[in-house]
Amino acid sequence: MLAHVGIDYRSELTQDDGEILVRCRLAGFGGSSLRTREEILKADGTVSANAEAVVVPRDPQTQRARRLTADERRILAEELARDGG
Repeated sequence: MLAHVGIDYRSELTQDDGEILVRCRLAGFGGSSLRTREEILKADGTVSANAEAVVVPRDPQTQRARRLTADERRILAEELARDGG
């Protein structure tokens, strides 16, 4: 479940901007959450916004937050290493 979102607006987007690019990457993780960073860019490379989010895994039976499993942590660690984090 999405636990937190923060966004800093840098440059207005309008319909005239056409296509945009949204980059999302893993920023880090802990025992029971992961953090992402997002960047929204106009076609000319101008940054329109930077954002960050915290996602907490949820147990489908109890609907409560849960800790990341060992497999999930391994996969996240591999992704961070691949991305240079």
